[in-house]
Amino acid sequence: MKGIKSKDEEIKNLKNEIEFLKSIISNKNKKIFGTSSEQVDANQLSLFNEAEKHSDSKAEEPTLEEITYRRAKRNNSTGKKIILQI
Repeated sequence: MKGIKSKDEEIKNLKNEIEFLKSIISNKNKKIFGTSSEQVDANQLSLFNEAEKHSDSKAEEPTLEEITYRRAKRNNSTGKKIILQI
């Protein structure tokens, strides 16, 4: 009878510990992946639109030049070349 009670007590303690650890994991997940409480001020976002406000939307887009470059492959061999005769 004592063995069964001690096993039941141990099972109860382990279940409580599992629930406690599950709650910790749940809280950490909410903190990492949950919605943020940070509020964004509308004036902050307008800072990025400043260049667009002052630009002329009817201005013609500049033409792009394509620049190509071709280089000769450098010879990496240094030193004497050995010629084998067969």
